[in-house]
Amino acid sequence: MVWKISQAVKKQGGRSLLVGGFVRDELLTKWKKGTPAKDLDLEVYKVKINDLKKIISKYGKVNLVGESFSVFKLGNLDISLPRRDSKTGRGHKGFDVKYDIDLSFREAARRRDFTINALAYDPLAGEILDEFNGVADLKKDLIKAVDPEFFGDDPLRVLRAAQFAARFNFEIDPETMAICSQLDLTELSWERITDELRKLLLLSQKPSVGFEYLKDLGAIKQLMPELQVLIGLEQFEDWHPEGDVWTHTLMVIDEAAKLIRRRKLDQEKSEIQMWTAVVHDFGKAVTTVKEDSGKIRSKGHCEKGVPIAREFLSRLKLSRKIISHILPLVKEHLFPALVGRDCGEAAVRRLAKRLYPSTIEDLLIFTEADHRGRDLPWDNFPGARALKKKAEELKLKQKAPKTIFLGRHLLAMDFKVKGQEVLFGQIVKSVNEAELDGEVRTLAQAKKYAKNLARERGLKK
Repeated sequence: MVWKISQAVKKQGGRSLLVGGFVRDELLTKWKKGTPAKDLDLEVYKVKINDLKKIISKYGKVNLVGESFSVFKLGNLDISLPRRDSKTGRGHKGFDVKYDIDLSFREAARRRDFTINALAYDPLAGEILDEFNGVADLKKDLIKAVDPEFFGDDPLRVLRAAQFAARFNFEIDPETMAICSQLDLTELSWERITDELRKLLLLSQKPSVGFEYLKDLGAIKQLMPELQVLIGLEQFEDWHPEGDVWTHTLMVIDEAAKLIRRRKLDQEKSEIQMWTAVVHDFGKAVTTVKEDSGKIRSKGHCEKGVPIAREFLSRLKLSRKIISHILPLVKEHLFPALVGRDCGEAAVRRLAKRLYPSTIEDLLIFTEADHRGRDLPWDNFPGARALKKKAEELKLKQKAPKTIFLGRHLLAMDFKVKGQEVLFGQIVKSVNEAELDGEVRTLAQAKKYAKNLARERGLKK
């Protein structure tokens, strides 16, 4: 399709160029340093917008993404006109954007962020256009600003630099780092910030590379104070010889990145695991103390970290569904290590209940990352293995225990709610507790248990 559209554009006196990430990724794939591009971006020169729309309409339904940006979507192909933009105010909307079909490729490429993204490929001529030495920087594994004068117009490029560095295992050019370090990131929307962080977490083999750059560039300090306070925060050396909480967190993030690939988790489950890795030890910032003996403890950090993680994840505009899965994992992340080998059936049932909507399987995946994310020899994590075995025996590895007895069952026994709401609720809760303890396993047993409680406590019919 690209070739056909390019031919039609040429007949109109124009020129079509594949631009941006497609060219970069194709070259990296050719050099066995990356993966093939999924999306295509075609930039069309010297053709009026209405003429361009007529050309591409022959190949399917066309959607225009914003009149000012003049981008047409045709399947996985984005077709745009070259444009000029100038900074007019704060935020990503603070730009005056105008398309200009007479713009040269060099001028159009100047608006791009990094030299490796300022490449183009002419599908008809079969040649690469490289006005800013992007091919050389790709070969040198280097992230470098295209034009220092315009680079700072969009501060999001600080996060993009870190994200690309992690995804491709590249270094950031010192001059580009210097520019990034001076930029005010507070004008950025959280949606855009989170989008870059999500790519960093999910598309990188070693996301810690990006987080270290975000620290060095001042982005952690400006945007994520919950992570900033972990830098230099000491830990008990016997458990964490790797150093401070920041170092441990980055190690866990990298281990989680390995596990989501090894387990072939889907997008949602991968995102839950990666964000859990980021926030799991936030509670240490408010619980860590150094005892007179010199031992460092963070008692209760799992529970104390939950509200801090909730605030952080909410600020990043993550969905309520994703957050609801992450928070119980944060709260329970030490369970396998502390209790796993010695827990009984009731403890496993209660854990599965507390974890909902996450599961014991989700917890075991994350705690493996947490356990591996230390500078200690791998001990096969006996607590997790014991918990896994018990959860499998109870068929609770991938679900919470089903509640047998409900309020409607007590009503069906002719007990009334009105005037005795508290007692009614207490009896239902007590039966549910008995279910978790294994004392009640069927509805018949639950009804008998409830009837005895009602008689003992004086619940009226």
